[in-house]
Amino acid sequence: MDLGILNLPQNKSKQLIQKGLQTPEDILWFFPRRYLDFRKETGVRPKEEKSCLVVRIESVRSRYQVPQYLEARGWIEKTGQPFLITWFNQMHLDHRIRSLIGKSVYVCGNVEQNHYQNCLQITGPDIFTEEIETAKKIYPVYSKIRG
Repeated sequence: MDLGILNLPQNKSKQLIQKGLQTPEDILWFFPRRYLDFRKETGVRPKEEKSCLVVRIESVRSRYQVPQYLEARGWIEKTGQPFLITWFNQMHLDHRIRSLIGKSVYVCGNVEQNHYQNCLQITGPDIFTEEIETAKKIYPVYSKIRG
């Protein structure tokens, strides 16, 4: 059986074939290369490890000139530490992030010290959502399929 049975757009079928996925069975056996476990709040972990935190958003700042960025400022609910979440070149998120001012969000990613602003920070979080309990799960990570 070939991929034609799946009614995929031609360009998507081509991408899958280039990855070596030529049948629906191949797709069924295409397993994630790893998993990210975001089921629990971890507190701040070393920079090389993923941290999951609940952060209360207090303000949002955006810059539309190059380099474009968004910053959500708040504090970690369990410790009260100031916290900064930054996105570069993701200006389409501005309205959504602003709507979360005054709310708690679940954020996961690599935490580092921002010495310039004297706080902890995640840049480009893996998870950022106000649906805290829904987001606490294991996420599969698949290898890229170019195209």
